[in-house]
Formats: sequence, structure tokens, C-alpha cells
Amino acid sequence: MINVIQLKAEPFKLLWANDVHMDSVHCKREQFIRDCKEADKIIISGDFWDCMEGFGDRRASSKDPEIRKHYINGLIELGVKVLTPFKDKIIGWNGGNHELSFGKFSDVDLTDLVCQILGINPPRLGMRGYYVFNFDSGKPHAHSQKIYFQHNSGSNGKRSKGSLAADLLAGEHPTADMWITEHSHRGTIVPIKAAELTNVHTLKYVNKFFANGITYKAADEAKEGDTFEQNKALGMCPIGGLIIEFKLAPEIDRPNNRHRFMTMNPYFKL
Repeated sequence: MINVIQLKAEPFKLLWANDVHMDSVHCKREQFIRDCKEADKIIISGDFWDCMEGFGDRRASSKDPEIRKHYINGLIELGVKVLTPFKDKIIGWNGGNHELSFGKFSDVDLTDLVCQILGINPPRLGMRGYYVFNFDSGKPHAHSQKIYFQHNSGSNGKRSKGSLAADLLAGEHPTADMWITEHSHRGTIVPIKAAELTNVHTLKYVNKFFANGITYKAADEAKEGDTFEQNKALGMCPIGGLIIEFKLAPEIDRPNNRHRFMTMNPYFKL
């Protein structure tokens, strides 16, 4: 799926909020709220909810039936409460395995219900797809930045040089300017200098990035074997979100001035 977003060629800060796990007792909600306040735009990506405590869910760990009595209502109320101050910043909402699993056995689309109450209708791209940011520069030639994402790790494999996941995604989706993987909470950003062949048969070198997102769910606070990291013996991950700063490229990088080139600078806000 593809979401094309038209924007003015002006700097802004995007919060890519994946693996929030909002209703988990281990979610650092205040940290998520802080990042939402500081961002100009927000894309909510996979596993916004943890949603593992409902009746009949084999993943449920709570011993208190009161938590499950009005569980779906509680999830919706929490989502609305947290997101209401930032609803006008949300430009996309992607799915994750937690929402997908919950929807299958409960027949409830949490994202749809929360968006209805908030009065917003952000594009929803499922668990993989493209975001294309088209920038209106007032010049005759259009310019865009393209992000490909998927709510799985692609591969956690490491090699002596480079990252296997980065190389695989770059080969499968070569036109993207940034590749984002989620779900595994690994916290990796790999800068890539890529060569592109221009229409006049010259090589142009551009900066691209591979990122594996982190999470707002603190695995170190959970009991043994109760989180993804513990079950997979992956080690703990920093807590926070992926920030992508869109900036105007320096004049030296656009000497003909036909474009107001925008560049991306990703980093983790911990």
C-alpha cells in the first residue's frame, strides 16, 4: 500500500511511533506523550496497543478478572485520552501483529473506533507499505522522499560488514530513501551512501537510511519470560521513539537551485 502526502518544502519533525504497547503496565506513556508534544507530525505504526488481556486470549497474564470485565472499552478510552491533544498531527496509522491478533478473535477494529471518536481519518497501510512525501517547492521540478516500512524485523542477522536486513530491503525496494523495520525492538540506524543513475547517464550519490525501531515498552521491568526480548533472549532495548527530521539541503548540494531539496535525518529520542 502507498500513502502519498503533499507538503510544503519546509522543515518539520516526524515522530515514527512504533511498538508503543500503550495499554501495557510497562509502557512509558509519559515518554510517548513528551515525544508527541515535541513532534510536528506523527505516524503511529504497528503495535500501538498491547491488547493481550482480553477474555480468551492465551497471551493474557493478569490474574484480576476486573481488568477484563470492560476490556475493549478500556482500550478505546485510553487511546482517545492519550491521543486527543495530538490528533491533528497524525498523518498515518499502520497495523501490527498485536492489533491483528486481537481483531481476529474479538472482531473489533480498535484503530477504527478510536479514529471515529477522535474525528480523524488517517491513511491506514496495514503492516507494510510506502509513505511518499511530495514537497511543493514552487519550482518546476517535484521532489520527494520515500519511506518503506514493514512490521517485522526482516532479519536480525549481523555480518562483519553491514546489516543483512538493510541489504535485503535495499535490494527489494531500491527506490526508497529510508527503510524502517519494527516488531523486534532492536534500535538500529544504518546510514547508506547509495549511487543512482540519472536521466543524463551520470551517477548521483545520495544518503539513505535503514532503521529498526525501538519501543515504549520497558522489558527490563517485566517478570522473567513476559516480554518479546526475554522470550527471544535478545537482550534489552532502549525505550523511546524514532524521530525523523526533514530539513532543507544546504545550497552546496543543490547548486542549480531547481529544487528545494529536503533531506531526512533519523535518530532515536530516548
